[in-house]
Amino acid sequence: MTESEKKDRRYLDRYYLPGAEMLYKSPEATHPFARYHGPTSIVNLSKGGVCFETFEKLTPGKQINMKILIPGEKSIKIKGKIVWISGAGLDKNAQVGMQFLPFGGDKKYNPLHSLARLRNLTNQLQ
Repeated sequence: MTESEKKDRRYLDRYYLPGAEMLYKSPEATHPFARYHGPTSIVNLSKGGVCFETFEKLTPGKQINMKILIPGEKSIKIKGKIVWISGAGLDKNAQVGMQFLPFGGDKKYNPLHSLARLRNLTNQLQ
């Protein structure tokens, strides 16, 4: 096993989507008109998570709600948890790794139709 294979523990393929962006907000922002941050650029996307860039100060372990914006598509609403942050600086966006929360029929889960849309999208990109 090469050194890069040891470091990259991803089990799902990541895809680049030209023009894809996302909006996000904290779930603690309970007011129905709470403002989303962004749009911010998506670096890559999979069925299990997303990597995006931001100047906002975020914390690993924090949960956020997001809308994934893909040109020509309806937005995908999804919840996730920040798992890593790298490259933050005064003149540089941080890259943020977000893992999607589980999918299911209960209100605390991501909707199953969002998973279906992510599957369709990643299948088109293969």
